[in-house]
Amino acid sequence: SAMAKRDRNGLPLSTASSALPEPVASQGEAERVAGALIDLLASVPDLGGRLGELLWSEETIREVQPSGNVTLRRSLSPDLAILLRTGQAVQMAVVIGIKERRAQSMGGLAEPTAALAYDAMCNAVCRLCPSSWLRSRELRISPTENADAQVARFVLSQHAVPRSS
Repeated sequence: SAMAKRDRNGLPLSTASSALPEPVASQGEAERVAGALIDLLASVPDLGGRLGELLWSEETIREVQPSGNVTLRRSLSPDLAILLRTGQAVQMAVVIGIKERRAQSMGGLAEPTAALAYDAMCNAVCRLCPSSWLRSRELRISPTENADAQVARFVLSQHAVPRSS
């Protein structure tokens, strides 16, 4: 089968993918499960963010060209993108949860790499779902601007040089 076209970050460009598995449930069963997932996502504000963290993975691939030049490229797992394509309501609930988790827990992440990875996931989701990302501003609890500033402060604090007396 042909590979889906991807952007420079490895994200699928099209909304339909030949790599998606065939449905195993009837339409009615799928709608019931999706409804239960939406209810669950709505009842736990940052669950979408927790699912995003679980499904998100990126890997840097180092390639040596015949010329000897080394190139680095990112390879992203399609799992989060597949979840975001299950339906508009699920997509919105996951996007809101991702924003809430970023705002609520960014300061609790022990390593700058974890903060940067979560921020990379947020940026990828913003690119994958721009209309949901924008519309979620009306539905979220924590302002995105505050979360952006919190991520920046956290990363900067991890790289701060201690002052000598």
